[in-house]
Amino acid sequence: MWLWSKGLGRLVLPMDLGRSTVDVEQERLILRGQIIAPKVNWDCTTSLYEEDLKGFIGILGDRNVIRYLVKKEGIRFLGELLSLGWRFMFLYLRVEGRKWSTRRKA
Repeated sequence: MWLWSKGLGRLVLPMDLGRSTVDVEQERLILRGQIIAPKVNWDCTTSLYEEDLKGFIGILGDRNVIRYLVKKEGIRFLGELLSLGWRFMFLYLRVEGRKWSTRRKA
């Protein structure tokens, strides 16, 4: 992911989300990683709240994003998406199952 804002001028900051670590603190996800570019080598932290995640999911469902990914990745993208969907569903049900078993014992 490339970060840029008008205040940075020409500087564009690359953040490799694939190498970030994810922690849960209070009601948010914390992504920790590094921004490494010719002029910088910074540790960075990004906080994501529930609304942010819903926003990202909404962006991923946008027609232009889907067109781009299909054009860029083709059938491989569909396979990765389905795999991720199954993994998400499995982990979600696992977490929900723990919540239900805890409720029954209480």
